[in-house]
Amino acid sequence: MWDVYTIATKVVVWLGPSQDNSDEAFDAIPQLCLDFAKIPEGATRGQAFRTFTPTFGLPSRTDPVWLALEHLYRRPWFQRLWVVQETILAQELDVMCGTKRLPWSQLCAISKAMRSFFAMQWRPVAVNECRKATMFISYMDLIRERRKIGSIPASTILHISRTQATKDPIDRVYGILGIMRPEIRQRIHVNYSIESRAQFWRAYVELFRILLIDEGPKMLTILSSAIKNPELPSWCPDLNQEAGTERIPYLGYLAAGQPGEHGLAIERITACSDPDEVQIPGINVDTLIDTADLTDLNHWNGMPSSIQSHYGHMASADTRGRELLDRVRPRFDFTISQYARALVANQDWNKSCEYPAGQIEEHYEETFQYIRKISALDRRTAGQTPPTRKTPFLNSLNSVMDGRSLFVTENGRIGVGPRAMRPGDHVCVFFSGYCPWILRREAGASTYRILGDAYTEGLMKGEIYDLFDIKKDGYEKFRVV
Repeated sequence: MWDVYTIATKVVVWLGPSQDNSDEAFDAIPQLCLDFAKIPEGATRGQAFRTFTPTFGLPSRTDPVWLALEHLYRRPWFQRLWVVQETILAQELDVMCGTKRLPWSQLCAISKAMRSFFAMQWRPVAVNECRKATMFISYMDLIRERRKIGSIPASTILHISRTQATKDPIDRVYGILGIMRPEIRQRIHVNYSIESRAQFWRAYVELFRILLIDEGPKMLTILSSAIKNPELPSWCPDLNQEAGTERIPYLGYLAAGQPGEHGLAIERITACSDPDEVQIPGINVDTLIDTADLTDLNHWNGMPSSIQSHYGHMASADTRGRELLDRVRPRFDFTISQYARALVANQDWNKSCEYPAGQIEEHYEETFQYIRKISALDRRTAGQTPPTRKTPFLNSLNSVMDGRSLFVTENGRIGVGPRAMRPGDHVCVFFSGYCPWILRREAGASTYRILGDAYTEGLMKGEIYDLFDIKKDGYEKFRVV
């Protein structure tokens, strides 16, 4: 099918029959796009409703067109995995619903506006579906543009595979082959036999082993998932599980960088005789001596009504983190700045850069003072939903703390890593990878299991080349199962 979509002059995707006022929504989209384009950059959602609606001719909050658009975004097409190929590979793309038709660019424009300004119009029952649909449209458009100038990163393709819906789990491999590089696609044998479908995870292992050997440890950053099929090796992601901890933001981090720049010829990742085992070169840097759970966001649905509960979880996580600092004193006297950097992986998520060194302690104190204040409000007397505050530190907290724990190592390092880790686990760095990893050596064996990625103070920028004489002492080849 990928050949058909690639050579087609134009592809028309069909969202389904006309219903739930979809004709009215399609008729309104061109003018809505023009009206939204008039709103000044930087305007907020609240301003759009109070000021810009009458100023720029947008429909009122009660206009049925918003509900019609909500119904449109809840259509099954936006959730399906198999639509990804037709959307990305098409040279020119139109969208059709019933007898109404629009160019893909207009669907992208209205979706961007809806996500930015009118998300508060969605009813609670529709929030997740509508948010996912508008993000999917934006993501597909971004990838379409990227494909024009080069290939799509394999990690991006696998992210799509695990977030879209499919009836047959094995299609999480076969449904994305069309957008993989030809040399990858040609090495995967499509097999829909009863046995292959029953053991669908073998297709995940086959594909990911190829990608891991070809592209290196950077592929491991997509491992995280809240639940994982126990049949899978620790180095292979479960593509059939969407929910998971997002990778720690690693913008600007090198971890083990490029060994060749240090005069080292390091072996690549290699497959072993056991198909569930790979050999990854790296350095065993440190050992964990204590951990403290932070928080997970399973309670958090993104709605304002959950803010108070969400902040309560974050306040409790900070308490556990500070207690860990007290436990390791006086052996290690970590500063609040070190602790604060670990909580956000030293990243300003808003600006996609390192957190300014002179501001992080102050921002940490201000943020948690605010978090504790809101979490302690008496809702019976507050009379309204607690206000939200968007700050660089708070946004970064949300992206790093979820599903992780704080840790301290034997050699006095502090960081955040997977919740499953415990004292005795190892902080390891793989060559050519973005970050350190937490590994656990299997009892009575020479093999390891990967628990997850980690931000570790003092190991993020290739420091292992200063800490270890690799030319003299060599490196380890981790057998990972």
